[in-house]
Amino acid sequence: MRRLPSAPTCSIWHARRRPVSRREPSREVQDNLLPTARLLELLQSHPRVQTVFMSSGGAIYGNCLAESADIDIPPAPISNYGAGKAAVEAFMHAHHAITGSAVTVLRPSNLYGPGQTARGDFGVVPALLQCARDGRPFELWGDGETTRDFLHIDDFVALCVKLVERGAPPANYELFNVGAGTGCSINALIALVERVTGRAIATRHLAARGIDVKRVVLNIDKVMRAFDWRPGVGLERGLAETWDWFARQAAPRKS
Repeated sequence: MRRLPSAPTCSIWHARRRPVSRREPSREVQDNLLPTARLLELLQSHPRVQTVFMSSGGAIYGNCLAESADIDIPPAPISNYGAGKAAVEAFMHAHHAITGSAVTVLRPSNLYGPGQTARGDFGVVPALLQCARDGRPFELWGDGETTRDFLHIDDFVALCVKLVERGAPPANYELFNVGAGTGCSINALIALVERVTGRAIATRHLAARGIDVKRVVLNIDKVMRAFDWRPGVGLERGLAETWDWFARQAAPRKS
């Protein structure tokens, strides 16, 4: 990959996710949109730098009624987080149109794997494993039939490596779903976690939240064709690997 003087050949950008964004859309603008706009202003001086943006396949489609969300389905976010991702994608497209810079947007599904810790409302897999490890009940919002597409982090990293090694995309602006291509309900996920950990998980049922997408399973045909890539880590195996990591972590001390 040829390098530009005093500038990287590939800029990878991932907007942060903050719990406060749920009720404070201004924080989404402040924490994600504004820094993105400033980055794109700087990149205007380096039009040959490829930009890769990590968007969200889990939040950007909203309550998609299709069996699997195709990349051509228009964004319809139902959360400030999803709206922020859609807005950044629009800025990325405008950046490409204005400068001619190569831009690739990845829409990953729910990523999980060793090293991921539970943070507030984010990350159902680490939240469940933490409950299994510490013997605490899991807060289940709604009826548990909410369905997600879970992709192991190793598979996602493998795709990112292929993208960087390929260099600037021939189409200049590209958009890809990146997921497992299969769905798993939260109820089914709980059962899998109980199986791989050998521990029962108590659940505390709470009312469904309006910001939670009911179902999202990604159509990944396009990314598989473009990069000769496909997910290799099945969910049960991935959960077992992640549990091995969690079990080695020290349980929090009780005050």
